[in-house]
Amino acid sequence: MRQFLQVTARVLHERNWQLISAREPVPGDRVRVRPGDIIPADLRLLTGDVQVAQSTLTGESEAIQRSSGDRLFAGAVARQGRPTGWWS
Repeated sequence: MRQFLQVTARVLHERNWQLISAREPVPGDRVRVRPGDIIPADLRLLTGDVQVAQSTLTGESEAIQRSSGDRLFAGAVARQGRPTGWWS
């Protein structure tokens, strides 16, 4: 059961996208987000748009739109979109 609840991240390492534990990325890594993913760390969006639910952070039930240059916060959940971000 613990294995299914583990938060993971898609990170670009050595020119390949790898699925790793959210504890392993380091600042400067590029992270790809897909719908349903829990944002593993505070990210700055590089490409793409995404709708995120931040109810765990703010209590707000509505998803909000984020675009390139915006920040995503750890713990938010991606609802729509497939952006790439930089862990700052």
